[in-house]
Amino acid sequence: PGLLAARLEGTAAEPAYVSGEYEAALAGSRRAMAVCRENAEATGAVRNQYVVGISLVNLGRVAEGERELQCAIDAARSLGMPRVVGTSLEGIAKSRSIAGDISGARAFVTEALALYDHIGAAPVATATALSAEIEFLAGNCERAVELATTSLAMTWLASRPFHLAMRHADLTAYLIACD
Repeated sequence: PGLLAARLEGTAAEPAYVSGEYEAALAGSRRAMAVCRENAEATGAVRNQYVVGISLVNLGRVAEGERELQCAIDAARSLGMPRVVGTSLEGIAKSRSIAGDISGARAFVTEALALYDHIGAAPVATATALSAEIEFLAGNCERAVELATTSLAMTWLASRPFHLAMRHADLTAYLIACD
């Protein structure tokens, strides 16, 4: 029962994160991660560690979040979980961009994109959107608009309505700011 409850709590933490409820996502993922570790459920622990890390980054606790994300990368690599490696690399790219380290952010998102290309994974649209955000922060408006347009098209083709709304908002913001 404890492991099932942890899986449910970890599953509930993901939509909390996506909807911007970072404290709830952090708390739920931490509890789920602890139970998964107690029960030797390594893959569940790693997935929850990613949510812990990215939630911390979005709460402004960048250094702490990066440590969690790096641990998630190391564990996911050893467990053969390349998608978790990729999303965790994106998380570190986001944290580097928040910290103002544009070259570091670019390096991590480029690594994530190369990994996705290698495994044929679908998260390319989100990584491309993150690349647009990084270029925007670097002052490269035209490149940000180009990447945001590409990400929007990828998201449209993947039929992901929630993400589609986010991509439209991103592109609109860049177009307004770059005008």
